[in-house]
Amino acid sequence: MRAHFLNMVLVVVIVLYTGQALAKTNHTDIIAAKEKADQLMFPGYTIYTPSWTFPITPGNGNATAAFNGTIEHAMIQMEEAYPGWRKTYDEHLHSTPLLKKRDDYWKRDSCCYHCDADNRRGWPQANLVAIWGGIDYLKRQPGPGGIGNKGCGRVSCSWNSGIWICNDHDGPLTLVDWHPVAEGADFLCNLTFDCTTYPRNLEDPFCKGQAFHFCDDADGPNRIPCPHEPWDVIVRGLKQDGTEDGGGHC
Repeated sequence: MRAHFLNMVLVVVIVLYTGQALAKTNHTDIIAAKEKADQLMFPGYTIYTPSWTFPITPGNGNATAAFNGTIEHAMIQMEEAYPGWRKTYDEHLHSTPLLKKRDDYWKRDSCCYHCDADNRRGWPQANLVAIWGGIDYLKRQPGPGGIGNKGCGRVSCSWNSGIWICNDHDGPLTLVDWHPVAEGADFLCNLTFDCTTYPRNLEDPFCKGQAFHFCDDADGPNRIPCPHEPWDVIVRGLKQDGTEDGGGHC
């Protein structure tokens, strides 16, 4: 079922974003509006906009181009610069097997601990299919990834449903790739336990929450030593009153 939904969401997202791209939107204004909206959501944090590097010819990394924004917004800009790129990129991406999942560690009680707080904040639910689409892209996106000190950044957003990374450390957080961020979102939307400790209903088309990465004792280049830099992943929807949608562009 998940594979079917992913194929469906990718087709719809391509159509929606292609329409935005053809409108020759001012991407600088879009990014500024998103940063302003995110500052309202995360007061006290510095807001960072990630940069993404893509191969101009999917499958061949010799020539690349980089754009800022969410990963979906960066792909819009790639399509504008290199017409037809998005279709080729998606086809290549989904013919390439994922790297083996790392042993990232997340607080297993994150939803139980934060569910009531999430409700008090008034966080809207995120569309599960849209989040799966973002996870799918992030898992395949090479690095480096990360976020600046005491900062948050919107890394994925479609259908008014987003994924953010926040860093509570005084120094910058650098990850070898974006896979750990995808795993945090995947944990929230697929592995989260509700406050009765029963597994959440995977037929539920919505999800939201905050997952905290904690000390990783695994070997390898992604290892975060103890004490590690505290960081977390947030999945939530955007309010539909115009205050959080980044100027109408997710």
